[in-house]
Amino acid sequence: MKKITIITLIFVLFSNNQLLAELTAKNVVIKCWENYRYQGTEQTEIETKTITKENVTIERSFIYWINFINNDYENFEDITVTKLIYPKEKEGLAIRTQRTGEENIIEIKRKSQSNLRRISSKRQGSYFSDTAIEEEDFSKFTGENINQFKWSISKKDKSYYIIEAIPLTDTDTAYEKRIFWIDKISFHILMIEYYKNGMISKTQKNTGISFVNNKWRVDKAIFEDIIVGTTTLLIKNRVMNNNLPEKIFKRGFLLE
Repeated sequence: MKKITIITLIFVLFSNNQLLAELTAKNVVIKCWENYRYQGTEQTEIETKTITKENVTIERSFIYWINFINNDYENFEDITVTKLIYPKEKEGLAIRTQRTGEENIIEIKRKSQSNLRRISSKRQGSYFSDTAIEEEDFSKFTGENINQFKWSISKKDKSYYIIEAIPLTDTDTAYEKRIFWIDKISFHILMIEYYKNGMISKTQKNTGISFVNNKWRVDKAIFEDIIVGTTTLLIKNRVMNNNLPEKIFKRGFLLE
């Protein structure tokens, strides 16, 4: 009996290793975001500290809301709203993203504007509130439009899946390529390299990771950009699945 049990265990372990080995790059990315997303809403307080190339320090605080609508990897749907709350003189700046199947809608509300303005991700240098985080990045913090990119294994590693994302012809993005480091056990993202004009334009290192209700979350990230400088992003408070009012995710919320 003991011999049969050991043989069974070896078979199960071998089968699991084979399954992981056979995952395609696309399936790894799908698994990554399945381990992140859930059905519900979320509220987070974010602080950023940017040290520019000129050695100027800029601090910002935001409230970040998420509404996960559909978690089907072929048709991820969600709405995010990010509103600046510090410094006071900058209040009124906000960004809203809406993922509707194959499309990302990114709208920005500036202090001097009375309405939301839709932006194209292809605008170069569209940094948000003097940080190294670009406006387009906000639409990728909650998932990927899987079918808008060609996914491939960039190189092999024992601990990480290193995956390259190349946008397809009609994909609206400023990045010509991104490379992801994804943990082979928990499938969270450790690092992303962003490429423009044939070179790395920015790196994102997720240096603080936590797991809440079996979902991975970034608690600290460092963005190093060749133009802006370095932005450190810190999560101060996070409440998941908290039944936020629907009005927060309506376009009119940012115009009140």
